Amino acid sequence: MQAGFLGTNVLVSGGSQVQITAYDVGVNAANSRLLAPESPQGVSPTIVSEITRLMDGIAPVVVLAGVTDRPVNTSLVYQQDRLNAVQDLCKRINADYRFNGNKQLEIYPLTPQTPVWTIQGGPEGVLVDVNRSMDLNGLYNQFIADGTATVNVNGQDQQVPIRGVAQISEGPLRWGGPHGKYPQFYQSNLLTTQADCEAYAQTMMTTQLAGLSVDLKITCLPHPGLQQGDWVTVIAPTTGNNNVSLIGRVKQMGLRSNGTAVDRMTLTVECTYADVEAAIGGVDRG
Repeated sequence: MQAGFLGTNVLVSGGSQVQITAYDVGVNAANSRLLAPESPQGVSPTIVSEITRLMDGIAPVVVLAGVTDRPVNTSLVYQQDRLNAVQDLCKRINADYRFNGNKQLEIYPLTPQTPVWTIQGGPEGVLVDVNRSMDLNGLYNQFIADGTATVNVNGQDQQVPIRGVAQISEGPLRWGGPHGKYPQFYQSNLLTTQADCEAYAQTMMTTQLAGLSVDLKITCLPHPGLQQGDWVTVIAPTTGNNNVSLIGRVKQMGLRSNGTAVDRMTLTVECTYADVEAAIGGVDRG
């Protein structure tokens, strides 16, 4: 047999798919549980200084513009869950947290901010689809905050449960009215006095009434730099070729791949009910 006809078996890869599940550095904070109950430390501690202390050795803390720090109650007690303590502290200054691409914990405000992106349709736009939704789920009309107080009984300290209650008493959402009875419960070891519980219950109610919102379900072209908590402007089409402009905060986002490239992005953008009502109500429907 001529040498030119001699063949060589060569292994040719047919390709493969590798499924990857990744977590941000928040998983380290979640796993690093407190070994014993802790209270705020240092001289005149603040909310931000306590969050920084709790995240020491895990992730640097960055405070974004619009966040207002304030002193923290030194009688607070943190239990095992480190991130739960961080979340509770953020709520006390009307803020939330996220982890950014630089492995930092960002504290960002929940108050309206300047939009970082405009989502609209058209030849040069990125909007694919937008729908709005409202849901009775989570539309509470009574708010209950449970905590634990330390009382001295016969010379010994004992832990006793405490509770603060606030409820909507007027309008269609009132407790026992057309909306029925729909309580929301919150429990935290950071609530250590009756006044703390009552104030937090009142804050829960005030926050809900001020934060009645409409969720926009959006499909759009990808923006890998967008983050949860960012504010965006949505130019939404309506009847009669009209457009309405709405500003909202990104609550949820999803960015996937179709196997060869980055696919379309899905967003849930929270807009205030008043803004949506004003924008939609002002549309000329002919």
